[in-house]
Amino acid sequence: MDSARVSVPKFGRSETSRASAKSQAHHTEWLKTINAQSTSLNTVAKYYDAKYNNTEEYQLLMHYNHSVETGWLSPLAGFDLYKSTHERIQTELVGKTVADGTVITGHTAHFMERMFGTLVDPKKLKKDLKIVRRSGADFDDIKDTLMYPVMPPRTKKDILGRNSTVFFGINAQVSVNEKGELIQCEPKKRGDRIGKNE
Repeated sequence: MDSARVSVPKFGRSETSRASAKSQAHHTEWLKTINAQSTSLNTVAKYYDAKYNNTEEYQLLMHYNHSVETGWLSPLAGFDLYKSTHERIQTELVGKTVADGTVITGHTAHFMERMFGTLVDPKKLKKDLKIVRRSGADFDDIKDTLMYPVMPPRTKKDILGRNSTVFFGINAQVSVNEKGELIQCEPKKRGDRIGKNE
């Protein structure tokens, strides 16, 4: 018998119980910090099971957490609202054919960030030390813009050569990439709004 193995201290039930309780306390505090107590992944066991299976709830929680940590989303929004907004997009927009014939296939995490908006643009703050507010866009305005734009959608190319289509509505502007994913949105500034009959 290996004497080294015999000499290893036992990790008994009490030690296991304390470690488990500490891990759960840390997990609970993390969810509280990002205002995500409403998630079904409220125990360590459920969290790791969802992570292993890469469930939709896990993906949503990770996207939400990243947006909060990077400053693009305030934890005041809450995971419950984030999740219900995602579900509304899935129900009312994904699978629908919009004005130019594009079928919406999904949305990016960045699109969600822009929907909610932020009091301080973290990129501008870090680069230029400027406090720039990014106003969110209303869901119904986004939907109306995609279905009933006030002018023909325009195609543009980003610095990486990727094409996207921009839809212009009365109260919002929405961008869709070549895959049919919603990638960007912003409200129209009050002076830039275009009337339906204009």
